[in-house]
Amino acid sequence: MAAPETYISFLVRMWREESLEMPEPTGDWRGEVEHVQSGRRWTFDTLDKLLCFVRRLAEDPEACSSSAHK
Repeated sequence: MAAPETYISFLVRMWREESLEMPEPTGDWRGEVEHVQSGRRWTFDTLDKLLCFVRRLAEDPEACSSSAHK
């Protein structure tokens, strides 16, 4: 019998901060990652940090339970 597949899922939210001077959102992307199975959430002040974090979790799903990034 084959071993069960590893399955993890994330809810990723991304937004750009609004400025009082500009009607359109400007500036860096902000984001939040939620690990659906555990409910843990992490926030990020750049898109690069968010994407690196998701990549790391995909490569090591156990990091979801031990990671302290917030």
